[in-house]
Parts: sequence; C-alpha cells; structure tokens
Amino acid sequence: MKQLLTLGTVVLSIGLTFGQTDQELAIDAAMNARTLNDIEHYQGKYEFQKQYWDQLNLGIVQTNWQLTKKKKPEQIGLTTISRNQEILHVEVYEWEYNRDWDGEDEREIFIYKTLNSKLNNDLDSMLNFDHLAKLPNQFTFGYACSASGSMPRKGEHMMSLVANKNLDELKSWLNSINPLLQAYAYLGFKLLEERGTELEQTTLKQMEQVANSPLSINYCSGCTVWEHRPVNELIGKKEIKRFLKWQN
Repeated sequence: MKQLLTLGTVVLSIGLTFGQTDQELAIDAAMNARTLNDIEHYQGKYEFQKQYWDQLNLGIVQTNWQLTKKKKPEQIGLTTISRNQEILHVEVYEWEYNRDWDGEDEREIFIYKTLNSKLNNDLDSMLNFDHLAKLPNQFTFGYACSASGSMPRKGEHMMSLVANKNLDELKSWLNSINPLLQAYAYLGFKLLEERGTELEQTTLKQMEQVANSPLSINYCSGCTVWEHRPVNELIGKKEIKRFLKWQN
C-alpha cells in the first residue's frame, strides 16, 4: 500500500466527539463525509472551504480544501478524491513553510504532517498520489508564465526529464490519471522525437489519445492569463510547432 506522506504520524482519531475541540469536530466531520456536499454544508466554528478542484481521468475529481475559522484560513488542508460527488479518498494534513515563500506557483518548500488519512484500497491501481498536487500548491500548465516568461515548475521538471532522457518517468506521466502531467509528457516526447529519439508504438498511441483529450487543466500564460482550458487546445499543432521552434 503506497503511503501518501512520509512525515508525521496520525494524531487524531476518527469518530470521537466527547472532549473534541471545534477544530477537531470539523476535521472529524470531513473525514467521515460520504459526499462533497457533506463537507460544503457543514456548519461550525471551523469549516473547510473549497480552494480549487482538478478534473482527472476516469471521471475522478480531486478537490483541495482549506480549514477556516470565521473565514480566516488555517494552514490545514483537506484533499478529497471523488466520483459523481461520492468521496473515494480523504486526507487531512497541515503544512508549514521551511523558508520564505514568495507565492510563486508550485514551490516545493513545505513540510507536511498527516493529521488523519483514510486510504481506499480500490484506488491503488488507478492513482499515483505523487502525481497529484495539494495545498498550498497547484499544478499549472504553461509555456511562458509570470514575469520571467518561464514554464511552471512541473514544466521545468519535464524539461529535465527530457534532458536526461528519462523515458520511464515520462511514460509514467503520459499514462497518469492527471491530464496536466499527460500534457507535459506529450510535450516532452514531441521534443525527444524532434531531436531524433525513436518512440515506441505504444507511446505514440498513448500520445494520440492525450492529444485528443477534452479535459480541462489549469493554464497560465504571461502574467495575466490564469484559466482552465482543454488539453486538446493547449497541445494543438500550432502550439507544438511553436514550442519545438522555441526549444530548438
């Protein structure tokens, strides 16, 4: 069974009400919620507010929530994996910054500690939890973002995989349940192909499926454009041609 986190231990128990603080009651309610509506409609001094959601393959949705008290955010997050509103997996965690944070997307500068976690064994064959972002981060797809005009962190990671010809990791991304990583893997394999690497037929077939994906992912461009756009638009022929020319 793959563990989501390696730091920290479970410090809260599920199902207890006697002597619990308002914060613990909110966490306990979220851990025992059956649907997303149960979390959204919970009323208490503390409650989880939805921050963003990502559409994954197989009809699965990942939603990231943040604990608030009177709308004041705490550094405690909740991740749910659901299908048709039914929760398949839930995890509550807290984080702290281990150096100064400037707000840039996807900075890997956090120390996480699990407060509580329910793992669903049925997800083992579907999900690589390393492919999913959680608060305070969000994965973003883009070619040139922010004032620097550079790729987001996952894009830079993809470029390092290309530079090292790490085909195994790129294949893992290409077959990921996360369409954003699939889109980045598509770029990486296109770049390798342009530079003379012969790709396997199974890889080419999967690339074709990714290129036609209608799922929307978080997208950035420049300093002002932040929106969700379909994968098949973001890695269209014109975009790929521009990307290859830019890289070569």
